[in-house]
Amino acid sequence: MNMLILGKTQGSLTRARVEGDRVAIDGDRECLLGYKLDAGRGRNGVFVQWYLEDGDIVLENDRYGMYPVYYRVEGRALEFSSSIADLVGNGQPARLNNAAIAAFLRAGSFFGNTTPFEDVEVLPPGATLRFGLKGMKLASVRATSGADPKLSLDQARDAYGELFRASMKKFSNVYSQKVAVPLSGGRDSRHILFAMVASGAVPDACITMRHRPPKSDEDAEVAGQICDRLGLNHVLLEQWKSLLHVEQEKNRLTNFCSLEHSWILPLARFLDTSGYDAAFDGIGGDVLSAGLFLSQHRLDLYRSGKLEQFADELMVSEAYTARLLSRSAHSSFSRQLALELIVNELEKYQGEVNPVSQFFFWNRTRRHIALSSWRILQQRPHVLAPFLDEDLYNLLSGLPPEYFLDHEFHEKTIARQYPQWADIPYETKSKPHRKVHPTENLRELGEVMMHFVAGIHQTPGCNPWSIYPHILKGLLSPSYYLHSKDVFKLPIYLKQFARQFDIQF
Repeated sequence: MNMLILGKTQGSLTRARVEGDRVAIDGDRECLLGYKLDAGRGRNGVFVQWYLEDGDIVLENDRYGMYPVYYRVEGRALEFSSSIADLVGNGQPARLNNAAIAAFLRAGSFFGNTTPFEDVEVLPPGATLRFGLKGMKLASVRATSGADPKLSLDQARDAYGELFRASMKKFSNVYSQKVAVPLSGGRDSRHILFAMVASGAVPDACITMRHRPPKSDEDAEVAGQICDRLGLNHVLLEQWKSLLHVEQEKNRLTNFCSLEHSWILPLARFLDTSGYDAAFDGIGGDVLSAGLFLSQHRLDLYRSGKLEQFADELMVSEAYTARLLSRSAHSSFSRQLALELIVNELEKYQGEVNPVSQFFFWNRTRRHIALSSWRILQQRPHVLAPFLDEDLYNLLSGLPPEYFLDHEFHEKTIARQYPQWADIPYETKSKPHRKVHPTENLRELGEVMMHFVAGIHQTPGCNPWSIYPHILKGLLSPSYYLHSKDVFKLPIYLKQFARQFDIQF
């Protein structure tokens, strides 16, 4: 039986409006974006779909809400799209969600179902939205864990390994197509590759992004060792040189909901122009099985109900925010608003076995990392996520957090499943930074300088005197610019956001 159903990779704006005694549709009347597993039964996979039923339009998504789709209701009309820009702008005003923006500016992510606008929300996980003559009705069921709490540590690792093999088998009908495995020196992509090769399948290429200097390229070195050992084609891609260009392109593609992911743009371009049909993504593997962001301190804060402290520690220092933002923006997007929003989201996971990992899964993985997968990478090829299989999630989300505190659970699972490759090292991130010629980044810095200096007072929300010193220091010391260029990301974001949506903070 065919376990995998592939839909379209990209969709466009769809409008539904009540006209008399019927619902009129502008756009596709029915559509599947992403993919469904288990022959389309249930909500396993990463997808959004809509169809007409009894005169209503029905919009549904996967159990995690990983495929980002945004909706807006205005009177007797519903609009939805994978792009917020389709719903806001071009004469369609929208109110800013001050609390959501306040949290984003300090923690780098949007939380829950929020977006920068009060009028626009992201479709929640496991959602069924029905719109028709009787108005709109929205129901949502978040996935819950179903693991056996009696599993020992070794039993849990073995169960994980076997379930992951089963997950990869569900994608076997794409192996005959042109398939890529983006490969790093870490665990998630390695686990995908080993399971694929052990099943007798070979990807057309493993692709690794080189890091921007001065970061070391140990990632590429380790990935190269893996490919040499397995006899696989290894493609290395360079980062694009223009910080300004990649940040602006990333902001557009991620709906202004992320400050990260610009590094993956060259990979997306390569997959698109080289005609790949599918690419495997390790999304979810780190949070669910490697204990990413999990620590005894955070676990203790959760268990003792100190959620305000937990939320406060997620945010950057207020001294930094106050220095960066203009007075009006700092007042509108206050730390207190951000704190209240994040605490409210933290409270939703207090009953979970592993509340820390669940909070990060449903917020950082779903609202932040998924943008990289299904808004940037998924242009032509389908992006497939084996770690998000429902059986895997049910197991891993229900295991005691103590199994993951040493951050070795995933690595030891891989070693138990594939002992023939257990000696291949992992990236350690300990290699010294690469040396860079002082003039290498002068053009990039000059581009950033002209962007701000030419219109410094047209950067809404920013205090210009928080930008000038970094430009000056970068001109005096190329080394300073190399190590501090991330400080320009938020100012670039704010200026582009204001222009895109005609916003005055």
